[in-house]
Amino acid sequence: MAKVLVVEDNELNRELMHEMLHILHHEGDMAKDGVEAVEKVEQEEYDLIFMDLHMPRMGGIEALKAIRKFSKYAVPFPIIALTASATEEDRLLCQKEGMTDFLSKPFELDQLKKVIEHHLLEGF
Repeated sequence: MAKVLVVEDNELNRELMHEMLHILHHEGDMAKDGVEAVEKVEQEEYDLIFMDLHMPRMGGIEALKAIRKFSKYAVPFPIIALTASATEEDRLLCQKEGMTDFLSKPFELDQLKKVIEHHLLEGF
């Protein structure tokens, strides 16, 4: 079982991710924006983060930089970008800024499972 942080400003999307993670037997913790995500990472240890890119107060790229800057982890854990705007430009930006991977919304349970298994079982 992995401990996963989902950073998503849309309440319905957070609820859906929580349910999907439950089905996959992972523990899901939720944050509604980048500020809350940074606070949670300072207090808890996570195996993986799913990070929406476009959120109020602090977006995904800003939160990624803040988390990586102070991270207490010897090896950086995977941070997967979540976005509905799945353009090649977005994908390249995420890669350039240090996101580990990219998952386009909407996605199916099987896609989520594959991303989690890839990054937790095979490493990154």
